[in-house]
Amino acid sequence: MLIVWGTKIRKRNEGYCADFCPVCRAVRAFSITELNKVSHLYYIPLGRGESVGKEKACTVCRSPMSVESGGVLTCRDPRDMDAMLANVPHYIRARWLETIEEDARIRENADELTPELRMSRLVDMLIGLEPMLVADLGGNTNVSWAMVKGLLLWCMIWLSIALFGDAMANWRLVRALCKMTGLDPFGLGMLTVVGSGFVIPLYLVATRTSRYFRLKVFPRLVPRLHPLKPSREELVKIKGAMKGEGYRIARFSVKRLDAAIQAYQP
Repeated sequence: MLIVWGTKIRKRNEGYCADFCPVCRAVRAFSITELNKVSHLYYIPLGRGESVGKEKACTVCRSPMSVESGGVLTCRDPRDMDAMLANVPHYIRARWLETIEEDARIRENADELTPELRMSRLVDMLIGLEPMLVADLGGNTNVSWAMVKGLLLWCMIWLSIALFGDAMANWRLVRALCKMTGLDPFGLGMLTVVGSGFVIPLYLVATRTSRYFRLKVFPRLVPRLHPLKPSREELVKIKGAMKGEGYRIARFSVKRLDAAIQAYQP
């Protein structure tokens, strides 16, 4: 008899707090989640387990942040911003206001910034997304279910051709491929299923990072970078410096990010 037993992380929402989101560049409601390590039997939790920490994420852009970086749990309703802000110390709110006002001045006078200040602001915007990348790209084989479903559907189509080849032998595409490869419909279908089982997963894993940046990082990053209009040379310099320090955000393609910034319409 096979017994499935082990531990897993169980998440429990503790409420919401107000904090400044470095990605949205605004004060947002953040959800606070308690992480508990619990034992399970056949994936059924046994008890409450032990707390291993907390995580906090912006309710707008979903970017994670350290719980220790600021913000106080004040409310169970993420829409009640006034109640959350009421318990935030005045000096923290003043610091947020200064940051927001500085961002507004930078947007209005982007051409007047010194090179050092420009580089500092660009780097800050990129580093703000680093926690999200660390959380999402922690595993190298994390392929989305949509991709897995697409692979299974592709294999099912060709497996059907292999099993019901006689009924599909008159299809123009199947007939052309059989003539090209010298195989009958059964052999063609099985060859395609086996080949797809190797090629498609390798392709999905190899291109995962570029898809992740295009679908999740650039939509958050480009609107923030656009007012500063960074040149390709600046992006190359920033990428090299951050890559040397081990930042995962430095995996971005300079060519694709530059094209996205140029094509962005506010």
